[in-house]
Amino acid sequence: NNGANGPLVNANGNTANPATNGFSNPPSANLPNQVGGSNPNFPPSNPTVLPSSNSKLPNAINPQDQANSNLSGAMRTVAATLPTPGDRQLEGIQVPTIAIEKIAPPEIQVNQMAAFSIVVRNTGRVAAEDVTVHDQVPSNTQFVNATPQPAANASSNHLMWQLGTLKPGEEKTIQLNLRPTRAGEIGSVAQVTFATRAAVRSTVTEPILAIEHSGPLQSLLGQNVMLDITVHNKGTGVARDVLIQENVPPQLKYSDNFRELEYAVGTLGPGQSKRIQLTLQAAQVGQFRNIVQAVGTGVAAAKHEIDMEVIAPQLKATSDGPRSRFLKRDTTHRFQVVNQGTAAATNVDLIAKLPRGLKFVGANNQGQYDPRSHAVYWSLPELKPTQSASVQLDTLPIETGPQDIEFQAVADLQQKETLTHSLAVEHLVDVYFEIDDLDDHIEIGSETRYQVRIVNQGTKPAANIRLMVEFANGVRPTNSSGASAGEIQGQRIVFAPIASLNPGEEVQVQIVGLGTQPGEHRVSANLQTDGREINITKEESTRVYADR
Repeated sequence: NNGANGPLVNANGNTANPATNGFSNPPSANLPNQVGGSNPNFPPSNPTVLPSSNSKLPNAINPQDQANSNLSGAMRTVAATLPTPGDRQLEGIQVPTIAIEKIAPPEIQVNQMAAFSIVVRNTGRVAAEDVTVHDQVPSNTQFVNATPQPAANASSNHLMWQLGTLKPGEEKTIQLNLRPTRAGEIGSVAQVTFATRAAVRSTVTEPILAIEHSGPLQSLLGQNVMLDITVHNKGTGVARDVLIQENVPPQLKYSDNFRELEYAVGTLGPGQSKRIQLTLQAAQVGQFRNIVQAVGTGVAAAKHEIDMEVIAPQLKATSDGPRSRFLKRDTTHRFQVVNQGTAAATNVDLIAKLPRGLKFVGANNQGQYDPRSHAVYWSLPELKPTQSASVQLDTLPIETGPQDIEFQAVADLQQKETLTHSLAVEHLVDVYFEIDDLDDHIEIGSETRYQVRIVNQGTKPAANIRLMVEFANGVRPTNSSGASAGEIQGQRIVFAPIASLNPGEEVQVQIVGLGTQPGEHRVSANLQTDGREINITKEESTRVYADR
C-alpha cells in the first residue's frame, strides 16, 4: 500500500514498485516517542565579525610593529563581539562615518621644528569603536614629540594612536612636532581604522533524525524476511526531504535485484514519526549485519544496525568401498551423508543408481530396489545439523569395465548432493593346480606316478602357462606324458608352455619317478602364467624304503 507516501527507488533513480514484495505502510504510521538514535553534532553558529582594524598601511612599516598592531587589533575585535544577542539598539543597519584631516604649515625651514596636526571626527550617527590612527614620519624629517604620545616606537618611523571610541559628532586632534633635515617637499599619508557593532537575534531549531528497525534473527533460505522500520524526528525543527535508505546485503534479495533502495518519507515535524515495512527474501546462507539509514536536507544522518542470519541445510556425501573388483566377486559399498548446514534437512531421499554391469544383491536400512530404474532408495524424515546417516549396498559385478555408482542425497529447499563412486571391474586370472603321487611309499628301484592337474578358475583365458617339477635326490624323473611335453634336465622336468587355457578348462600331465635312495623325498612343482605376478609352488612327498 504505497498511497501518498514517497516512491521506492534505487540509487540510480529507477522507481521500484513497493507493492511487490517491498516497502509497505503498516496500519499505524506513528509510534510512541521511543525510537532509538543519537543526537548529531552540529557546528556552532558563526559569530558576528566586526570590521577589522588590520588594514594595509601606506609606505614602509616595520614587520614586527605591524604584527604587534595586528595582534592587538584582533584581540580588540574579539572583545567587541558577543556570543549572545546584543542590545536592541544594535539591531538594524549600523553606519558610523569617520573623517580624517591632516594639517601642516605650507613652508618650513631646515632644522626648524614645525607643528603638524591630525584631526579625526565621527560624522556618522552611531559610535565608532576602536578608532586607531596610523601615520609615518615623513622622509628627511625627524620626529620630535606628539600629543598624545603615539603607541608605536617613533624610531621605527611608524606612528600609531589608539583613540578608543568616538561618539557621533565627537572629534579628536593629534599634535605632532617634526624637524625637517633637508630642503625639499615633505609629507606622509595617514590612515584611520575603526570598528562598529551590529546585533541580530534568531530562534534556532534543530531537527534530529532517529531510526530503528527489527526483523527475524534467523531466516530459512528462500523465506520472506520482513523488516519493520521506524524513522522519528526527535528534534525541535522540521526535517525535510527525509529518505529511508536500505543497502540490501548479499544474503538478502529484493525484486528485480535492486541493491540500493530508498523510500521517500518527505517532511517530519518535531515529534513526528513514520513506520514502514520492507519485505525481502533470504537468498544466501550466512551471518550479516543489516543497516538502515535516515537522511534529510540539512540534518545529520541516522542509522540503525541489527545482526541477522540466513540458515539452510547443506548435504555432503561420501563413499567407501573398493575402486576395482574382479568379475563375479561380491562387493560391498557404503555411502554416508552429513548435514553440514545450519538448519535441519527435511524429507531426505538417498538414491544409489547402479550401472548395467552391477547386479543388485542387497541393502541395509530398508533400502528398496527398483528394477525399472535399477536403483536403490532410502528415505529419512529429517537430518539435523551435524547429523549423518549411512547406508550399505551389496552388488555382484557381472560385466567388466567401468561400473560407476551414482549416489544422490536430495532434500527440501532444493538441496541436492551428488557423487560418483568409480568402480573398475576386471577379468580374473586364477589358475589353480595340484600335484599328487599315486604311491606314497615305494621300494628302492621301483617307480611311482605323479599327476599334475591344472584348472583355470578365472574369468578370462590364462596364457603362456609354464610348469616345472623338481625332484629331490632319492627320486629321479624318468618319463612324462599328458597335455604338454616334458624335457628331463637332471633332477627336474621342464614342460613346454601351454599357450592358452580357457575359463573352467582343465589339463593334466603325468610324471614317472624312480626311487633311488631311501628316505622322505620332496617333489616341488612351480607354475607360472601371464597376468599373475607371483608364481605358484606346491610340494608332494614320497617315501622310498629298502627291505632288510
